[in-house]
Amino acid sequence: RENASLRPAEGAREAEEEARGEASGAGERGQSSASEGFPTSESPEHLSNALAEARKQITTIKRQVAALEAEKEQLFGERSKLMKVSNQLKGDLARALSASFDQGAGGQGSRVSPATMEIAATSQDIQARIEVA
Repeated sequence: RENASLRPAEGAREAEEEARGEASGAGERGQSSASEGFPTSESPEHLSNALAEARKQITTIKRQVAALEAEKEQLFGERSKLMKVSNQLKGDLARALSASFDQGAGGQGSRVSPATMEIAATSQDIQARIEVA
């Protein structure tokens, strides 16, 4: 995705540099483009059109970058929320495990309740999803 969006930028940059080079070259020699006899593909009009197209591509790429930046900010916000939830679940799990072991010390052995196991599994699942994101 990133590489695909950079290719038009490279082409636009090359077209703009080529247009500048041709235009400055004719001006430096003090000759008009008509007297130099540019081929049709390199006429000033063609170069002007290429430059306009390059500018359009640059504008499009800038919009794409802005959209990706906004998406990135949104994803970081969502990740932050998920981290908070994960930390809350970890705290809940720690309290539940502590309470379960405290009960176990009262003579029932150190069995963990099904609810505590479910909390642990959910917490691990959320943590795995956050790490992937």
